[in-house]
Amino acid sequence: MKRLLFLTGWLLCLCPTLLAAELKSEAGLLIKQTVDQALAILQNSAMKTPGPKRDKLMEEISALVYRRIDFEEFSARAVGAKWREFTPSQKEKFLAAFSDLLYYTYYSSVVKYSGQPIEFTGEILSAKGDKAEIKSNFYFEGKSVPINYRMMSKDGDWLLYDIYIESISIVQNYRNQFQDVLQKQSIDELIKRVRDKADETKTAALNVPSNR
Repeated sequence: MKRLLFLTGWLLCLCPTLLAAELKSEAGLLIKQTVDQALAILQNSAMKTPGPKRDKLMEEISALVYRRIDFEEFSARAVGAKWREFTPSQKEKFLAAFSDLLYYTYYSSVVKYSGQPIEFTGEILSAKGDKAEIKSNFYFEGKSVPINYRMMSKDGDWLLYDIYIESISIVQNYRNQFQDVLQKQSIDELIKRVRDKADETKTAALNVPSNR
């Protein structure tokens, strides 16, 4: 789980690239663009120490990352069929809590980033051309870890809806946790637990020292 959380922190493409395979699709090129822009921000010396300057830089990175994520699709898939039973208000609260949880989960990993490379190895487009899987390898503790990004075309843009790490789906991982709660508790209780976990993760993340 620690490795899963660390790599989720890459969520989103926050490492220098070794472009072994040429990315030609719009989806692949957008992932690469996000990498380059985020990496430029990470080079700022203010990332080394906790404080307002680092927080501001992280906000800039999160703006880049969030633009590539379809949080509603991510949330719907993570919750599963029960998502249809959420009221508009419950969906809004869950989206806010879940996005905060994801953000502060990867926040800790990003500020500890110390130059691990990622190598893009290929891309696969669906027959209709509306979905894409961007393949990569992340080099972590001397091991090559496959990370694949699943994206879909929506409203004229390409957005991320799942990430596979060593063939394990981030969405499925959360779905297993959420369904365990929903089998015994209410939707409001799930939202409360996600919000509490997000707040707990935020408190810990904002004081994480850098490894650089």
